[in-house]
Amino acid sequence: MRLLLTNDDGYLAVGLAVLGVALLKAGHDVCVIAPRREYSGAGTSLGQVRYGAEVDVARQRIDELGDAPVFAVDGPPGLAVKLALSGHLAAPPEVVVSGINRGWNTGAAAIHSGTLGAAITACANGVSALAVSCGKDSDVGCDTAGRVASELVPRLASAPEPVALNVNVPSLPFDRLSGWRTVPLDRVGLHDVRVDYAGGVLRYALQANHDHMTPDCDSAAVRDGFVAVTALSGRYESAAY
Repeated sequence: MRLLLTNDDGYLAVGLAVLGVALLKAGHDVCVIAPRREYSGAGTSLGQVRYGAEVDVARQRIDELGDAPVFAVDGPPGLAVKLALSGHLAAPPEVVVSGINRGWNTGAAAIHSGTLGAAITACANGVSALAVSCGKDSDVGCDTAGRVASELVPRLASAPEPVALNVNVPSLPFDRLSGWRTVPLDRVGLHDVRVDYAGGVLRYALQANHDHMTPDCDSAAVRDGFVAVTALSGRYESAAY
């Protein structure tokens, strides 16, 4: 299957390489088109749209992915997806996979994520997509997320209509997962972005939320060791995992 691999952390991010290796091992045809630098928090942005402006695109290489084509775009992940779907660099993908984001994207704050923005952009343009995230400091969770993504891709390919899935993976080995749950976004995320303003200066702050989670929503599912699967666009019929 032809897959586009992208992210919001830049094409050299460890999570993207881990994901690419997992998808190649599963037998997929992988093409990477990803931002040249970090675009966390970019959402579905295309960047500063100035008609006729030139955006740099450069051929690169990721050693772990061998001969898989890699392109770095000087713009956010939404723009990378638009470029991939245009077919200018390679045949358009059948499924878009975004991640692996090192840091969970749960709760309402997830809508700001560039990782999710790539998936939503793909779905809005008629291609199913998967955005996958794991714990910020967990190599084990990253490896597990790669395996989870490789198992979900065939389900997306057979979906009756385009869908964008937000998938959050606990920091656990694959065989220690509690299971998989199809759940809605919670009001609060495991981590949210807070803004502080003092002395005429606005600052970002990371706020951890481990209380006040709503049962049967994504944040609580990940906390309890489940892979949380949330449909952000389109319909997703849960299957028995």
